[in-house]
Amino acid sequence: MPLKNIAVAIKKSLDEKQMVMYFKYSPLQQEIEQLGISGKVAALDCSKTTLTNGICIADEIMPIDANLGVNKANFFVKRLMTMKLNIKAQGLINHVFSTTFINNSSSNIYPGGPYKNYHQIYLPRKAIIKTVFLDSDQINDYEVNNINQFKIVSLLAEIPPQKTRTVRIEYDLKLPDYDGKILHQLVVQKQIGALNNDFVLEYNFDEGIQLVRRNFTALAKGNSLIYNTTLSNDRIFLVEFTIKH
Repeated sequence: MPLKNIAVAIKKSLDEKQMVMYFKYSPLQQEIEQLGISGKVAALDCSKTTLTNGICIADEIMPIDANLGVNKANFFVKRLMTMKLNIKAQGLINHVFSTTFINNSSSNIYPGGPYKNYHQIYLPRKAIIKTVFLDSDQINDYEVNNINQFKIVSLLAEIPPQKTRTVRIEYDLKLPDYDGKILHQLVVQKQIGALNNDFVLEYNFDEGIQLVRRNFTALAKGNSLIYNTTLSNDRIFLVEFTIKH
């Protein structure tokens, strides 16, 4: 294979987080981290955002899946992730994040079989957890741990062959009492080695909230924005708005 093709393949793997880099030499590792190819969990930080002179809300989500079954069922699993954000006039952002798991394994025979998934969701530490659902059933059998800047919600979900299950979590982030422009920065981090899954982002704005600008092209419908994409790498979504008190 020509060296050019190898270089292109390596770049694609780094861009899509199928490959990450680590070096013991600290100055070089810092350069790798700045390039975003170290696999490090991104910090909740608005300092590099120059879109606004107003308030910036650093928001982030990173779903992590681990197959605990003695099989290769994760190879057969497809995911659809949806994030619905409701910007409320009373000063909070309501989040509804759901992941639908589709197990296309044909039977219980190895390498297929049930997908026993230890599912973790990294959220901002200030997130207020409201409910967690597995399909239509509200569950309480989950763990919440605070580590550094993050609140990590963990649960076990089993998806049998040829079945579909959905994990849904609802949580809030409070907005500051501010009359100027507010920038919402949402970082969606892709798990290292994960497939390029479909991702749907939806913003809904209460009456009295005015959208100023955004950094992505979306379908605008009434007081809503809908954006469909593939999560092939980490994404940063910026939405600026004002709230009339």
